[in-house]
Amino acid sequence: MSRTSVTSRDLAAFLSAQLAPELAGTGFHLSADGSDVVLRASDGDTTRSGAAAILDDADGRTFSERVATAARAVLSHLQDVVSTATGRPWPGSGSELSLPDAHVEDGSLVAWFGDADRPVWSSAPFPTER
Repeated sequence: MSRTSVTSRDLAAFLSAQLAPELAGTGFHLSADGSDVVLRASDGDTTRSGAAAILDDADGRTFSERVATAARAVLSHLQDVVSTATGRPWPGSGSELSLPDAHVEDGSLVAWFGDADRPVWSSAPFPTER
């Protein structure tokens, strides 16, 4: 059986599903719309991150590098919007911003905020091939 790489749509859906519970109580709702991650505020304002589409750019980076870059970019965008709107660092309850990061290891993406060894939030592993 032939394996295929995940798509930007798959990544947007995964990140949305993983991060939605973390946004509970912030007044934001997260969803995927194609390859966009859509963040809706309780007042109806909407912002989109199309960064998952980085997967689709054949730009000399490996597929794994593009997956990790796209995940970091989506997390960074969400963090900027939520932290600005709430006036406090998100995610987490501390006073310092926990920076987003991601990597692909053994064929799975893991994304997180904060220290890799002690993240404030971390995704489940996401297989980059199916």
